[in-house]
Amino acid sequence: MIKLSLLTIALFSSISIQAAYVIKIPMEQNLGGSLPTSSIAFVGGVGGGSTPPLTPEPEPKPEEPEAKPEEPTRESVCASAKQNVISIAASQNLGVTVKYISPLPADKCVLMVMSIGKFTDKSSLINFGNSVARLNIENYSIGIERYSSTTVDMFISSVTTDVNAQADKIWSRYQTDKK
Repeated sequence: MIKLSLLTIALFSSISIQAAYVIKIPMEQNLGGSLPTSSIAFVGGVGGGSTPPLTPEPEPKPEEPEAKPEEPTRESVCASAKQNVISIAASQNLGVTVKYISPLPADKCVLMVMSIGKFTDKSSLINFGNSVARLNIENYSIGIERYSSTTVDMFISSVTTDVNAQADKIWSRYQTDKK
């Protein structure tokens, strides 16, 4: 009986040694499962090597066009220039009226200062012109009413290099008109 028991034990142990195990692993997405693709890696397979998991590449995001700030319109630039010129005139106690010519001729800001008689002397005209030139307004010209609303002289512009020379011309014309 002992032999039979030993034989039975040996038989069962040989069966258990040769038994196969079933391991259930969730499937990856490319095989219809719920795990990310290449997320399962087997370590210590045949040859003792391992297969590192592949890192899935992130899905490319659709490129959104960069929002560029809207460039101000020429009219708004000119309206702002007019306000700056008015501020300069007010800070110098000139009491002049500044008119904005619209529509814009050749995309140029044209401002008219009414009237040269509001300037106490040529130096106040030069001071005003230099203050306006420091604003660095693009593509502008400023005229000054010399005698009447029909007599307007170009005083300074975005291409004027010598405010003093322009002021000399206008002031001498104004002095001649007064006589």
